[in-house]
Formats: sequence, C-alpha cells, structure tokens
Amino acid sequence: MGRPQPKLRPSKTPLVKLRRLLQTSAFRELIAALAQAQSLPATVPSVAVLRADILRRLKSPEARQWYLAMRDRCVSADADHGLGLIAADTGELALAHRYLQQAAKARPSDANFRNDLGFVAMLLSNDKEAEFELRTAFELAPEDSRPGFNLMVL
Repeated sequence: MGRPQPKLRPSKTPLVKLRRLLQTSAFRELIAALAQAQSLPATVPSVAVLRADILRRLKSPEARQWYLAMRDRCVSADADHGLGLIAADTGELALAHRYLQQAAKARPSDANFRNDLGFVAMLLSNDKEAEFELRTAFELAPEDSRPGFNLMVL
C-alpha cells in the first residue's frame, strides 16, 4: 500500500498545476514537478523561479544559480526570498536576513516573506524586528498558522 497520494484538481495552466505539486513535500512529487517544469520555457521568469523553488526544496546547488539569474528580472523579490532561504538552510543567517529584507521590501504584503524574515530575525536574537515581522505576517494571512506559532516561540 503506501502513502495516499495528494489529490490535485485539474488546472487550466501547467504553471498552476506545478505550483500545487510544489506545495507537497514528498520527494517523488518534487521530482515530478521538476520534470514538468523542465518541459516549460525556462526563459519565462515565473517558470524559472518555480524551477529554482523546486531545486531548492530538493537541496540542489543549481537553485542558487537560477535565483541569481532572476534577481534583475520582474521576479527579483521571489529570487531574493529563495536566496534567503538557501542562506538560512546553510546557517548563513546574516546573509539570509539581508536577502529576506530585500524580498520583503520589494513585496511588503507577502505574508510568507514577512514570516520568513521574522523567523530569521528571531534566530539572530533581534526580537523587536522578529515580533514586528511575525505580527505583520499574521495580520496578512491569519489562516496561516506559522506566524502565530513563531510568535509563541518568540
């Protein structure tokens, strides 16, 4: 038997379907998402960021290069966010903080960016900034439990 597979609704565009696949954390779904992303034109910025997101979740060093290539495009906030997450994963918290600040500045209403910035600020013992960012993330997306949980940890 095995684990039940997530049920994905059919989507109108391959990009939407890929984003849904990326939201699952199982390795085989990520591999399937990467294969599908590779069939789409990599010159489209949103496809390139999606590919970088998948590679990052797979812990591939290629992700960093994809994000760096997107920093001067219309998806620079997503690229900075991804670079911040990679830096945080490798323990480079000061670098992660800088990238995540840039991402949040470029897209201040993105709750994920604000939550991740708040979490890294918390790891850096910058409690005042962490509280502000986490409260902002919570207000932007009250249905997301992560900012509230992170505030409780703070």
